[in-house]
Amino acid sequence: MNATAIRANMNELKSITTEMKKLQAQIKTLKDRKLQVESKLVEYLKTLPDDDDTKGIKFRDMTVFLKERKTHQRVKKEDLNQNVYSILSNSGVKNPEEVYKKLKESMKGKEERKPGLKIQQDTEELIRSID
Repeated sequence: MNATAIRANMNELKSITTEMKKLQAQIKTLKDRKLQVESKLVEYLKTLPDDDDTKGIKFRDMTVFLKERKTHQRVKKEDLNQNVYSILSNSGVKNPEEVYKKLKESMKGKEERKPGLKIQQDTEELIRSID
């Protein structure tokens, strides 16, 4: 691969990365707006009379129903570890910390090493310049 091709690849990598960051920001904005709109629709659907089991509204080709769903809050890693240690020790397991570490390791797949890139912006230390 010659220097021109490397420069072209570097420029393309930079532009792809920049575009991905813009799209991720746009997706976040859209997700936030979606939640706002959904909450407004939920509030409206809650005001409808309870005459039947299906509370819903239809607009063109879309129908929206009010449905309860179960969600679970995330448990902090430290709390999760303490819960697991407690369960293991209450179940009669000696050394619950060691058993939990082995369990976590057994859930991981085989370790593979693959080449990758580390990208830094405007570094003072240049390894090899192609300009």
